Amino acid sequence: MKVFCDLDLDIRMYSVPLYLRERLDALDVNIQFSYGENISNQTKMHFDIYWGNRPPENLFEIQKNIKWIHLGCVGIDRIQKIRCLRKDLLVTNSPGSATKGVANHTMYQIMNMYRQGSILHKIKNNIEIIQGRKLYDQGFFDVLNDKKVTIVGYGDIGRELRKYLEAFNCNIIGVASKARNEQIKIYEIKDLLKAVENADIVIGLLPEKEELKQVFNQTFFNSFCGDLFINNGRASHVNESALLKALNKNIIKGAALDNYQPDGAIARSEKKPNLLLSPHIAVCNPNYWEKQTKLFTSNLKKFQSGNIKAMHGMVNLNKFVLT
Repeated sequence: MKVFCDLDLDIRMYSVPLYLRERLDALDVNIQFSYGENISNQTKMHFDIYWGNRPPENLFEIQKNIKWIHLGCVGIDRIQKIRCLRKDLLVTNSPGSATKGVANHTMYQIMNMYRQGSILHKIKNNIEIIQGRKLYDQGFFDVLNDKKVTIVGYGDIGRELRKYLEAFNCNIIGVASKARNEQIKIYEIKDLLKAVENADIVIGLLPEKEELKQVFNQTFFNSFCGDLFINNGRASHVNESALLKALNKNIIKGAALDNYQPDGAIARSEKKPNLLLSPHIAVCNPNYWEKQTKLFTSNLKKFQSGNIKAMHGMVNLNKFVLT
């Protein structure tokens, strides 16, 4: 049985550590690491299992023997793009793999902006400003306590984040695909504008979906006039021109993005002290690789023994177009 693993980029957070590779070598399978290459370039070897986050659209045109795809992340948007999905294909993802990392990163973004982290870093050696206590002239300061927070895309990460925010006595509401009451009030996505009209902070955690593209658009920023806008979902969710306009006109006080278009309005704009950018690192967690390897190994044993129903993180493919 052969496994192709593309979790092997030249970036530490996207590469299986050496000590875990040695553990994987002891398994009764042949695991081929990509060394930065996509499986599209592997035409001479035929694999039974694909393990990674970058399955190409033509996966089944070049690898007809693939029986199981294991995603090292939660998002399944890449699966939707694969042509000729088969009904007998098994797909698993990695539930909870991003939860604590994204929740922690969101708290950092909030505190950085409310306590003016970028300005503090900029003037850290400026004795005149520090001793003269002129920091208030450099930007706004605030506290998180008692803020109204709307989490757009309320799922596992939203629930984890809610626990952190409740320690500050924040009033939290959620937005999801369906309205419900789950300890907090949750609006349906079609009622987004109503859900944010009184919010101090809006946090985007939405999955990749065609119907959610540019959901944070000019109409949204006309309705949300609070303190902070944070998007740790996909870059496609944000109309960057509308966001910059809201910042320039002080409609909102600050924004933080963990993901943005590489050639979009944000990338082309001048640096702003009230715009905090990070290079898609919110998911980073030092415990990720240990847990990911344990999950894959556990599922592999069940796959080999035919105990398919016991595999963790099974993805229902019925909603996709299958052949």
